[in-house]
Amino acid sequence: MDQHNSDSSSEGRDEERSETKIQPVILCGGFGTRLWPLSNKNLPKQFITLKDKGTFLEETIRRISLVMKECRRKGYRSCEPLLVMHKEHRLPEELAEHGNNVIYENYANDTAVAVARAALETKKRHEDDQVIMIVLPADHYIENVEAFVHDISEGITEVDSKNIVLYGIDPTSPETKYGYIIPSINGVWFREKPDADTALELIKQHALWNSGIFAANVDTTLSSLRESPYNILDWIVNPREGKAPSFDVAVLQEYPIIHSHYCLRWRWSDVGTWESFTEIPEVKAEMSETSTIVMRDCTNVNVLNRSPGNVVIIGCDDLLVITSGSDLLIMPNTGDFNNQLKEIATKL
Repeated sequence: MDQHNSDSSSEGRDEERSETKIQPVILCGGFGTRLWPLSNKNLPKQFITLKDKGTFLEETIRRISLVMKECRRKGYRSCEPLLVMHKEHRLPEELAEHGNNVIYENYANDTAVAVARAALETKKRHEDDQVIMIVLPADHYIENVEAFVHDISEGITEVDSKNIVLYGIDPTSPETKYGYIIPSINGVWFREKPDADTALELIKQHALWNSGIFAANVDTTLSSLRESPYNILDWIVNPREGKAPSFDVAVLQEYPIIHSHYCLRWRWSDVGTWESFTEIPEVKAEMSETSTIVMRDCTNVNVLNRSPGNVVIIGCDDLLVITSGSDLLIMPNTGDFNNQLKEIATKL
C-alpha cells in the first residue's frame, strides 16, 4: 500500500472511531451465595470490601474508567457505565454519582436478560449512533490493572458490525465452572461449562477460559438476543420470576461470528469460591493479621474475622473459619462443599 492510501485508510479509521461511542455495562445483580457469610442477600459479593481498597464494584468502575480514558486516546467517544442491579440493592454513598445510570431489575433472571435490558437502554439513550457495548461482571478480581486496560481497549478496536469479541484467559486447569473459547479452522466457537474430561481435551486444543467479558456493537447484541432460540426478549416484555438461560448459553453457544482476544498477565479470578477469595493478596494480608485470632495446636486452619469479637481455635486441622457480624462459617479446607454452601446460604 502506498503512503497516500495508508494515510487515507488511517484517516478513515480515525473518523469512524470519532463517531463511535463506547458504552460500558457492569452486571451487578448477583447474590454471591458461595461466599456466605461475607456475601448475603442484603450485601452481595460485589459490595464486599477488600483490604486497603474499595468494594469489588468500586474496583470494577475504577478499572473501566481507565479503559474509557484509553479509548478516548484512541479516538473513541466514551460514556459513563450503566449498572444493572437488582431492585433490592442500592448503591453505597461512595457511588452515588452513578445513581442516574442504574438499571434496576425486579427479578434475578440471569445474564442474558440483564444484557438485553442494558442493550435496550443503550439503544434508547444513544438513538441511532454507533455504539459498542463492553459488558463485564462487577465482582471479579484483576490484580494487573495495566494489562487489563491494554487488552480491553485493544479488543474494542477489533469489534465490527457483526462479531462478538470475547476476552479469553489462559487456563491453568480443566475447570468445569467456566465457558471455553475454542479456536478452529472455521474460526472460533464457544462451549459453556464442559465436564472435566471435555475441558482437558479443549485445553489441548489451545482453548481459553471465558473471562465473562465481551464487546459488541449494540445492534449486534440485540439481534443476537432476538435470534436466540431461548426467546430472551420475552422476559423483558413479560417480566417474571425464574432463571432464563445465561448470555453464554442463549447467545454465545449459538452465535456464528465470535472473535477471541487473548488476555495476558491479568492475574484474574472470578472469585466464585472461598478458595479463590482467600487467594486474593489483599485478603491474604487481612488473614495474616491475628490480633483477634488465637490458634493453638492447629494445622492448615485459615481464619478471616470480620466480627467485633475474638476467635479461638484449639486442636483443629484443615478448616476454613469465616466470621461476619453475627454469622459464622466453619468448613473443611479439603473437598468441594461449594454447592452445599450455596444451597444453605440461599435458604438462609
